Amino acid sequence: MKPLQLSFTLPVNTRPIPCHNKRSMATQPESRFTFEQYLELEQQAEYKSEYHDGVIVAMSGGTGTHSRLAARIIALLERQLGERCFVYDSNLKLFVSAVNRAFYPDAMVACEQPVFQDPKETVLLNPTLVVEILSPSTETFDTGDKSSFFRRVSSLDHVLLIAQDRLGVVYFSRIDAVNWRSTRYTDPAASLPFVEISLRDIYRGILELSRPD
Repeated sequence: MKPLQLSFTLPVNTRPIPCHNKRSMATQPESRFTFEQYLELEQQAEYKSEYHDGVIVAMSGGTGTHSRLAARIIALLERQLGERCFVYDSNLKLFVSAVNRAFYPDAMVACEQPVFQDPKETVLLNPTLVVEILSPSTETFDTGDKSSFFRRVSSLDHVLLIAQDRLGVVYFSRIDAVNWRSTRYTDPAASLPFVEISLRDIYRGILELSRPD
């Protein structure tokens, strides 16, 4: 895949590094970036990038199915939670200070007054719910390291990982300050806790609604 061309200027001695998780390739400088520098560069960039402990990683585009599922889940969250919570799409970043990383989740919900990292309100610090739509090429990372990074956010109580190539949702719910419960849903009639949304609601008209074997 052709590397994405970022619009900001990097130091002279740079080298490309291969990346994963909805990324194509990024440019790695010898001197690492602070999170504040990343935010400044992100304001100028033509493409979204994630921040991984000093490394800026360009993100590649999603699929049609991914886009439809993202639009669907935003509409459902607004319907179910919009009167008592703040629902955000993938244009907002989540900063995980415990691991010094920033991501663009596919959706976030804040059920307390939202707290932002920056005056422009581009980085949310206190989500209650995070949603990530999976793809076959990134599922291992998204369900492993990435979801574990999400769960380091102290305000977070719910994580939804939604498959895009089959009916399937992994729901993480917080038990206490350290422990989480993981539940996998594949039945179209199953209703997800907290959001009270069924898999049929999520996938109707996008994927076949028969239950996987």
